[in-house]
Amino acid sequence: MERSKLENINDKIIVKIISNIINEFDELGNDWDECFDSKTDYDIFKSNLRSLGIRPETIDVDYIFTLIKLNIKNKFKLPLLKPKLGLYELNVNISERVIQTQTYEHSVYSYDDSTASLKFRFEENEGLISVYDGNITDTDVHDSESFDWDYLDPIKIKEF
Repeated sequence: MERSKLENINDKIIVKIISNIINEFDELGNDWDECFDSKTDYDIFKSNLRSLGIRPETIDVDYIFTLIKLNIKNKFKLPLLKPKLGLYELNVNISERVIQTQTYEHSVYSYDDSTASLKFRFEENEGLISVYDGNITDTDVHDSESFDWDYLDPIKIKEF
């Protein structure tokens, strides 16, 4: 479980760091609430956390970002409201075109190996069976193109 190193830092120090972060965003004319939208905004969070002597990870940026969201309405009145770490399930739907070779394994009853394949193809052409009913035993992707990624809403699995 990955926890933020900032969870145990004194609230007064955290408020000073938050103040520096918000001021830096104001100077640039950027919104602080978009920290994961651009590398530049993310780096503002990281550089201010480094001033604590901490080598920040993304979980630390997530923590300080959530602290700001929780406390901005009450103007960072002490003691600060603290976020709780959660474990989330996140699904991503990816639409892509794929050129691949798949091997489907089938069991076919026949009286001779020379007619097994012929019998199978005949039954498939007549719609009695489908090649896709077999078990995929091998997939070889030759080329693919992803053209749409849809990040679905996270679902909280557990809170710590």
